[in-house]
Order: sequence, then C-alpha cells, then structure tokens
Amino acid sequence: GRGIAWVRYVASLKPMYAELVRLHRAPGDGALRFAATTTFNLDEFVGVCGPSGAPHPASYRRYMQQHLFEHVDIEPSRTHLPTAASTDDVPMVCERYEQAIRAAGGIDLQLLGLGRDGHIGFNEPTSSLASRTRLKTLTGATLDVLRATWAPDAPPTHVITTGVATILEARRCLLLSALLVLPQGALAADTPQIDVQEVTLGNGMRWRLFERQDSPTIAAGWVAHVGSVNERPGITG
Repeated sequence: GRGIAWVRYVASLKPMYAELVRLHRAPGDGALRFAATTTFNLDEFVGVCGPSGAPHPASYRRYMQQHLFEHVDIEPSRTHLPTAASTDDVPMVCERYEQAIRAAGGIDLQLLGLGRDGHIGFNEPTSSLASRTRLKTLTGATLDVLRATWAPDAPPTHVITTGVATILEARRCLLLSALLVLPQGALAADTPQIDVQEVTLGNGMRWRLFERQDSPTIAAGWVAHVGSVNERPGITG
C-alpha cells in the first residue's frame, strides 16, 4: 500500500535498514516492495549536497543511498532530504520541505534514533515542542565527532533539521536506540540528562525492550519506542 515514511541516519538503525533490504530480496510474492513508498529524512548538512552536484560521501543522502535506497525498488524522486546548497537557501528549503510533507498527506511511519543527550534529529532536549524545519548550528562537541567521518575535508557547521512539532505529527513512531553500559562516574557532572516521560510526551506510546547478547557494551539491546500518535485508518506502510 501507499506509505509515507521518515527515515533517520543513525548507527542504531543500520541493522534495521539491512533487514529491510533482506526482506526486499526475499524470493516469491512475499518480498517487501518500496515502489509506492515516499521517504523524508529528518535532516541534512548544509552545503554538502547541492541541487546539481553529487552528494558528499559523508552526507546523509549518500548514507541512505548506500544502506537502503540503492538496494530496494524505491523511486529516487520519492526520497526527500532537506537539501540546501548554502545558508542563503535555508528559509526556502525549510518552507518547501514542510509543504512537501503536507502535500504527501503527512507521515505514516516515523523512524527515529535517540542521541546520547536525548536529542532526536538535531533537536536537543531544550528544543521547543512547537519547532518546525529549521537551521541549526553544530556545536563544538558535534564537530569533534564529525571530523573523523569528514576527513580530509572539514565538517559542515550547519544542518537543517525537522522540528519537534513536525515529528510529532506523524501517525506512528518507531524509535530505536542502544543503551550502553558505562562505569560509575564515566559521565561528566554537567552531561545533559533526559527524562523519558518528556520524550514520550504522555501520548500513550509504549516502550518495548529487547535484550541483545552479542555485544558486551549493550546493557539492554535495542529500545523500540512504538506508538500511535494520530492513527488514521486506511493508510499502510
């Protein structure tokens, strides 16, 4: 059936993308098809994937091509990222991205990852619940993490991210994250903390915990946060 999906670039989603590719390649009529699927990514770096140029190897567009888009039957024209060639293009890109989501009928299934400080997309825990697609300046800590991935190039300093309000309008959300075992005192005293109840926003979403035994650094495996936010009958993913 018709499906509108958010997709998120995050390490914890790699196994899920691999599973989607495996299901697509399954023999017979039971193979998973993407021909009628439209995707919207949560974010993209500014200035790394111009409208007529090839995406940078470290861009989110290239990541999605490598791990999902190039391995399934999705139409390239139905895969969307908030791409801006420069910060001058950002206001127009953000407005058009919100319009494109509305024109597609909204998001049926939203796939999310959870950052170490509780951020979703590039929305930190202090982001407004009314926020929409917008420009964010990357912090020094984020740039430090990105340097290895972007070498020998300098990492970008800005990103476009969809906002909290845009995310919460999805009819169904799936959040995947990994819980790490850390020794006591491993986190600095000023490390931002996250309140799970604040993430769920009291909307009745359910936390499901799946144990994983193949990694000593994983305390409780993959956390799947599955919930119906604004369920609409007749729309399937």
